[in-house]
Parts: sequence; C-alpha cells; structure tokens
Amino acid sequence: METVTPIPEGLDSAAATPILCAGVTTYKAVKQSNAKIGDWIAISGAGGGLGHLAVQYAVAMGLRVITIDTGASKRDLCVNQLGAEKWVDFMESKDLVKDVIEAAGGLGPQASCSARLSQLGPIPFSQALLYLRPAGTLVAVGMPAGGAMLNVPIALLVPRCINIVGSATGNRQDMAEALDIVAQGKVKCHCEVRDWEEVNDVLKDLRAGTVTGRVVLRIADPRRPNYKIPLHTMGSIEVLIKAYLNFSL
Repeated sequence: METVTPIPEGLDSAAATPILCAGVTTYKAVKQSNAKIGDWIAISGAGGGLGHLAVQYAVAMGLRVITIDTGASKRDLCVNQLGAEKWVDFMESKDLVKDVIEAAGGLGPQASCSARLSQLGPIPFSQALLYLRPAGTLVAVGMPAGGAMLNVPIALLVPRCINIVGSATGNRQDMAEALDIVAQGKVKCHCEVRDWEEVNDVLKDLRAGTVTGRVVLRIADPRRPNYKIPLHTMGSIEVLIKAYLNFSL
C-alpha cells in the first residue's frame, strides 16, 4: 500500500485514469499559485487535457477563473460546463494582454497557470508576465518543445514583484487530495474512451489540437477477454508517448 494510490470507491477507471497524471499535475499547479479564495486566475490552454482540469480545481478552491483558448467547443466547455467566469479567445483577440487585464476588473489576475499547447512555445508565458497584477504568480506547467526560453525583462520583474514558479507534478498527498475532490463530484475529467486500434487517429487529433478534454485508450476490453493489441499498432506506443509529451498539454 505504500507504493500505490488508493482509488476512491465509485470512480470508474476512465474517470480516475486522467487524474493520476493530468489531474494531480494541474491540482498541484493551482496550489503553487498561492491564490486565495476570490482571487482571479488566468488559465492558458483551458480547454485542453490539463487545462480543463485546472479550471475545475481552481473553481473548487474558490478562485475566479479566466480561461484562454480558442474554438467554440472549448468556449462552451469552459464557460457553460466548468464554471469559468471569463473567456478570451487567443485567435480572435487583437490584444490578449489587455483583454485578460480587463476581464479581471482592470487590474489583471493574481495568478496565471499556463498549460498551453507546446506548439506555441513560450508566448503564453511571456503574455502572462504582462497581464499579471503586481506581486502576481506565473505557474509554468506546459512544456514547450525545442528548448524554448523565457526571457524576462528585469525592469518588469523587479518593480512589479512578479513570481515565476515551475510545477511538474504532485506528491502522494497531492494525488490523494486531487482524487478526493473528484470523488466529491467537484471535478470531472471530460474524456472520450476509444479503442487502441484508433490510436493513430487520436494522434492526428492531438496534433491538430482538436481534442477537447482528454482521450482514454482502452487497451483491454473486459467484454473481449481474448482481445490482444493488434501488432500493426504496437509501433505506435513510442509515438503515443512522444505525442502525449509534445501535444496533449
């Protein structure tokens, strides 16, 4: 029992699986922001696998959430289903920094959690430094590819007392807390369960950025006890892992 995480009763595998990775990661990130009840937090990549969980954990903690992403389906998910108060479409916005500041009452949010897709590089991180209010905290969660660098002007960092925190994942206590919040019904992973044979289609959707929430792959189907992973998809395992790291954030 010291090396496993107990799953609360009533949670099925599809609901619990994403929490063991994306869930605890985002829960820890929101905690690292040190935002207090009633504070504003901007979540970049809010409609994605990590982002939509971060929104729910933030709402469960009593925070006011500004969601940043693009697309009608993700807007509907964030605003109408997850409880976010504000939405900023980074593709439609002419001045994202200004829009986020105005969404937080003209002062900017106290915290920002960037779970943006890695293809955008460090842009969401740099934008967060500009829209955070003084003494605000940027929590970096998404991992941009290609050795991206975050260049922070000292003249911005020092007088505004901006905090920059990196957050990779949580510990066992964070995992237990993240699962408990799910068991209470305050957080629900919006996921689509698909068979392993569809792994290549899933990879295409991840690369295209069309996945809303999470995809859970069913490797073994209890209704098909003799089912085995098709040999022609076995080579996709390494690709799937790389795609998860590069695209699913």
